[in-house]
Amino acid sequence: MTTWYGVLEGFYGSPFSDADRVDLIRWLGARGGRDYAYAPKGDPLLRDRWREPFPDTGWFTGLSDTAREAGVR
Repeated sequence: MTTWYGVLEGFYGSPFSDADRVDLIRWLGARGGRDYAYAPKGDPLLRDRWREPFPDTGWFTGLSDTAREAGVR
C-alpha cells in the first residue's frame, strides 16, 4: 500500500491561478506534504483534449521544478 499525503487539485469550477498553485505547492512542502496532483475538471486539456500531448509551454516544467524544490512529487 502506498501512503499519499498531499493535495489533489481536482475540483469543478475555475482552476487555481498559476501563482496560487505555486504558493500551494510551496506551502505543502513546508508542512511536510509530499504529493500534489494536477487534475482540475475545468482544464480543457484534461477533460476534452486528454488524448493530445500536453503543450510544451514551459509552464508545467516550471511547476515541476517548484515542486521538486519544495520536496513535493
